[in-house]
Amino acid sequence: MLHSTLKPLITPLLDSLVDNTLHSLALMPRCYLCGTACQRYWALCNNCHQALPVIPKGCPICAIALDNNASCGDCLKNPKPYIASYCSLSYQNPVSYLIHAFKHQNAWAIGQHLCQHWLHHNNATIERVQHQTNTLIVPVPSHKKPIMSRGYTPASYIAQYLARTTRLPYAYLLRSHLHTAQKSLNRAERLRNLTGMFFTADHSSKNSLCEGQHVVLVDDVITSCATAIAASQTLLQAGARSVEVWAIARTPMH
Repeated sequence: MLHSTLKPLITPLLDSLVDNTLHSLALMPRCYLCGTACQRYWALCNNCHQALPVIPKGCPICAIALDNNASCGDCLKNPKPYIASYCSLSYQNPVSYLIHAFKHQNAWAIGQHLCQHWLHHNNATIERVQHQTNTLIVPVPSHKKPIMSRGYTPASYIAQYLARTTRLPYAYLLRSHLHTAQKSLNRAERLRNLTGMFFTADHSSKNSLCEGQHVVLVDDVITSCATAIAASQTLLQAGARSVEVWAIARTPMH
């Protein structure tokens, strides 16, 4: 008797709840990898997020994935101008697909997701830098031509996001001459291609903005280290006290 009395009242509420739930799911963002509704994250579902290839151990200088945290042979043989690199993901599928979508398809949600992933995996680095005086976050620059065609600089987007989250000062300090795309070049060619390619925005000024600063150089991917080397050399020549590199992903050792 009680059930039959409450049923007319409960049924419309249940139907409304189901309709609202379905409506919410339809409006929820879809995972860029599998297409299911995202609930905890904005760009990826929880399963795809957990499956991202994290770099558990690596060279402290160039962040190449290794079985231990010792310096790799290349960094021992060819010392880098920067003191350390911090990455969170290995640049392989699906990370390469996600970064390509972020860089070339204006997938802002992916860029934000990758930044959050980096922050989550580098808590100790963030705390250290936040307690360090005279620190400046600087993105790896692009030439005006690709910026005009793309509409933005991926490294600058990442650097600004990390700067806001960590509350560290940001400066678009480096500039770049137009150069041949690095993608088709080997490492030696990349290094030659980037020689003299970067300069600071205030290079004509006697007092550089990076004078005495611990510079955090930010990029999306570290591949051959050629870009990080060339940019770091420019910053050090402009008076930076030290340079370390933050990047979302690192290409695996071949």
